[in-house]
Amino acid sequence: MNIKKVVRQAKQANPNELGKLGNQKAISLLREVFRQIHAEIAEKNAGVVKVGGLGVFRIKEVEVEKEGNKKLVKRVRFVPRAGREKSSEQDSDEPDSDDQDSND
Repeated sequence: MNIKKVVRQAKQANPNELGKLGNQKAISLLREVFRQIHAEIAEKNAGVVKVGGLGVFRIKEVEVEKEGNKKLVKRVRFVPRAGREKSSEQDSDEPDSDDQDSND
């Protein structure tokens, strides 16, 4: 997925909210968001990173055996949030329950 294409599609889908945002600023913002998500995932060996409006990253260490050697490997599985229609609740700056970290 090309980040420039994602920004272009987002701006076309939401011209009132994103139309005035410059492409470079939008790309920079999106890259920083991905860096922050990556950092949250990288610091955990097990648990959950929830990203409101996006989904949940489930992290666990599993033991794998390769050529007779066992080692722990971090596995990350992404579970997308079930689709919902956009509502004014989603536009709020208040964190919703999806914005909180938990360790299930």
